This record gives sequence, C-alpha cells and structure tokens, in this order.
Amino acid sequence: MQLDGNTVNGSTTALSLNNSGTDGAASGYGVQIITGSSPIVIGTPTAVATTTSGQVSIPLKARYIKTSANSNGGVANSTATFTMTYE
Repeated sequence: MQLDGNTVNGSTTALSLNNSGTDGAASGYGVQIITGSSPIVIGTPTAVATTTSGQVSIPLKARYIKTSANSNGGVANSTATFTMTYE
C-alpha cells in the first residue's frame, strides 16, 4: 500500500490540512494515518498484510497531530490517495 498526499513541511508522516490559511481553517495541525501504532510514511510503499485466503483486513486509523507551536482551531480536513498493490 502507498499513501500519497501533501505533507506538512519537514514531515514524512503528517498530511497537511486542506484550505490552510483561509478563514475558518485550523492551523498548526496535520493528519497522520497509522497502522497499529506506527504512522505511515507518505509516498513510500508499505507492506501492511499478507494473505493465503485472498482476503485481508487493513486496520487504519487517522489522528490529528500538532505540527507547530502556534496553532488555531477550525476546519481540519486532509486529503490522501491510497494505492493498493497485490503481489
């Protein structure tokens, strides 16, 4: 699996928020997608599961993380593209 999207400057695991810098948008935060307790590195293929039955569940979670000492609340959405590769 590979997760692609815009990242917070200086981070390989935090997706940037949509509409940053606009009225009503949150700032100083990013979104991480995690599997288990580990954040997925954006833009890097990650092995997430193996299967012999042809079926697999991939438990993913999303969490907000603070990325700046200066932060403000507001709308905090992010966008990512998941690419699944079966080998």
